[in-house]
Amino acid sequence: MLKANTDFEVIAQDSHVKQDWIINDIATAVKGTDLVLILTDHEEYKMIGNILKENMTNPVVLDTKDIISNVSWLNYYNFNNISEI
Repeated sequence: MLKANTDFEVIAQDSHVKQDWIINDIATAVKGTDLVLILTDHEEYKMIGNILKENMTNPVVLDTKDIISNVSWLNYYNFNNISEI
């Protein structure tokens, strides 16, 4: 819906899903982006901080799984584990 009706570019990234519209590489998916929305608690996201710092334009992260730590340098919003709400 967002992709069809706005000027935003929506990119899906998941190393565990093999679909032609999903980018498997995290760095490629976040290159030049301004916002990352974390919706899964995959192990590789625990250490995503440096990848975000090196590749994002204006880093803002919305973490719905409480998976990322040590990211005081970016605009980080932790929603804890939203599935428990």
